[in-house]
Amino acid sequence: FGAHRAVCRATVGVQSTNSEARELWSRSMQRWIDHITAVIEAERADGSAPVTVPAAELSTALNLMNESVMTAAFAGHQP
Repeated sequence: FGAHRAVCRATVGVQSTNSEARELWSRSMQRWIDHITAVIEAERADGSAPVTVPAAELSTALNLMNESVMTAAFAGHQP
């Protein structure tokens, strides 16, 4: 991401005006959410992670936070 910041920034920016880009991003995010949900469930089954909120909800929250940070970083925002 860091080596191609301009491409990432353009990709994030086009989502607001292009439905195909928005759908592609949404599908990509859903794949990450599904993957991380499976990882959380495996870690819980192994006893390595506590069982708290449902895994899918936790995964969604974590991925949305990640998306927000990436979007801000691509735009050059500072904390």
